[in-house]
Amino acid sequence: MAYVIVAGAIGGAITAVVKGQITVMFFSILSLQTSINWIPMTIGGIVTAIIGFVLVMLFGYKGSNKNGIKD
Repeated sequence: MAYVIVAGAIGGAITAVVKGQITVMFFSILSLQTSINWIPMTIGGIVTAIIGFVLVMLFGYKGSNKNGIKD
């Protein structure tokens, strides 16, 4: 969860720097057409996904199996 928060903060900062504006409540691929500047918003979303993926790949994911035993 912490990796997703960090990735979201970095992606949000990128979106804020380029002054991304969107006119819908929830951001999704389908709502890109309603944004004022959708190319920087798309880049911010892609960067967020890549950073989240890279953080999980670098630092790993500790989950638990069916019995509640940590891996």
